[in-house]
Amino acid sequence: MLYRQYRCGCCNSVVASYEKECPRCGSHHIKSPYGFWILCFLVCFSFIVIFKLIHFYKNESYVESTISDENIIKNITQSKK
Repeated sequence: MLYRQYRCGCCNSVVASYEKECPRCGSHHIKSPYGFWILCFLVCFSFIVIFKLIHFYKNESYVESTISDENIIKNITQSKK
């Protein structure tokens, strides 16, 4: 499993997942292999939420404008009678 290795932030050597410090340099900065994927997931999730909110807002605006257009047409036809 070379693609799921924890690495030292200082010397970039491979560190076991249960280690609290790097055995080579003693650094406590251990980089997780999942950080990048968590970031990608959060960015995609936030993009989807923002896209859906914009879609919902535009859909509501369209419904309101359609209703107001129908009311204007009804008022014009009633005033002509």
